[in-house]
Amino acid sequence: MVSYFDPILNHKVLLGGKPEQGSVVASGLAECAGTIDFTVTSYSSTGDASASMTTSAVSRHMAMTYTTKAWKDIPLSADQLSTNAQEESEGPIENLTDGDLGNYFHSDWHGWVDVNQLHNIIIDLKNGVTAQDMILGYAPRPGKEGDSVKDARVSFSKDGNSWSAPISVTFDMPKESGVRVNCEYFSVPAGTRYIRLEPTSRYDGTDLISLLGTGGGDRYFHMAELWLSQVTEYNEHDPEIAIMEIIENNKKANATK
Repeated sequence: MVSYFDPILNHKVLLGGKPEQGSVVASGLAECAGTIDFTVTSYSSTGDASASMTTSAVSRHMAMTYTTKAWKDIPLSADQLSTNAQEESEGPIENLTDGDLGNYFHSDWHGWVDVNQLHNIIIDLKNGVTAQDMILGYAPRPGKEGDSVKDARVSFSKDGNSWSAPISVTFDMPKESGVRVNCEYFSVPAGTRYIRLEPTSRYDGTDLISLLGTGGGDRYFHMAELWLSQVTEYNEHDPEIAIMEIIENNKKANATK
């Protein structure tokens, strides 16, 4: 058994472990907590405690996190966009780059496309890019913000045939027509020419992956405009700053007890 005082939680913590594991893990600690004293106590098969020993350690600095602060739009034209699921009766894909927030693109809602494929949009960058961080953004279809794209998969290709393993992104929730929403930034590999966006869920709660193979037109998505942007500035967040404040408040509270 290992025990220690956690200055963040402000109480004693007990860690159990099996002898054959040889170690236990104390999670949630931070470098700013300073040196932590761990007391190790072993027990016999009958449950009797043996003599204890103490060892000390300092946690690693918690990982910094980064969010998008500023970006530069990459100009897109209609001939750079394609889709595997154009709805024949409305919403042509060229509407995504015309600057008119009053019209929109709509993927197939008749169920005409392959039932085993997610609907997608493919962006052709024409020339391969250097490795860089990018974001995708869209404006929701007017009056249809409630079932706009929420989650999506993004994958990359140099030739349009072989694709990277997809990464998952989530778009901010649209609140009104004509207002851009972004996903978190992602790293685009050097040499990428094609970027494929495959929505996997909508904000109305529809899980588009679960509908694969079922046919029908419920796998649709729509949007008024689409943007691809290069990230130019980041917000940095050091979680240890907030944790240090918690520790200091705990010290003050303990001093008054």
